Amino acid sequence: MIKLTHSNICDNCKSENHFYSLNCSHCNSFLRARIPNIDLWETVWNLFYSPVKTAEKIIYADSKNYLFSFLLLLGFKNSVSHYIISHALFNEGETIIFFSHSLIRGGFFSIIFFLSIVYFITKLNQIFGLNNRYRDNLAIYTYSFTPVLLGFVFLLPIQYALYGKFWFTFNPSPFIIKESAAYILYTIEFLLFFWTCLIFIASTYAQTRNKLYSFIIGSILFVFLSWSLFWF
Repeated sequence: MIKLTHSNICDNCKSENHFYSLNCSHCNSFLRARIPNIDLWETVWNLFYSPVKTAEKIIYADSKNYLFSFLLLLGFKNSVSHYIISHALFNEGETIIFFSHSLIRGGFFSIIFFLSIVYFITKLNQIFGLNNRYRDNLAIYTYSFTPVLLGFVFLLPIQYALYGKFWFTFNPSPFIIKESAAYILYTIEFLLFFWTCLIFIASTYAQTRNKLYSFIIGSILFVFLSWSLFWF
């Protein structure tokens, strides 16, 4: 059976403390440096080349700032993705009403689904012996979407400049209008999604220190969130 026991050992009294603890529960000695807030740009940059250490800093931060902004942007990105997928696969009609449905199904419900999965992971970690907090998991997994969200912010203007509304409606398909450019843009998006999956795994490892468990949880989280865009 998997046993997760990541903890901080006090240098002063050698007692075991929760991984996220600032002070020793026995002698009150400092276990680590205090991190009042998340430095946005430093965190975004460091996630790309040192995701485990960056996830630890996110967990240690007293204030999980920018979390709501990330979730809001993620909800809008999921709404746009849902709109595009529905047109590409199911030939949905091009209406304002349909886009409002995508805001609800692809945006709102996908975020609720994400929050529920994070809660499930928190409880699962506790079952396997890891004392972890929901807000820490919510923060590290939300910030794990950084590659996807950066791609959305920087690629969307390029996609619209090349294809206009046809990038969203697939009428006609972008692969018919400019095939090579469409393949390049979708390849970049796929790589960013894959990178997000790797950060999910790294963020899980930052708390659990179990490679197999981190790979399983990170992969399942990624698959379920990708599936939710089709389901909703």
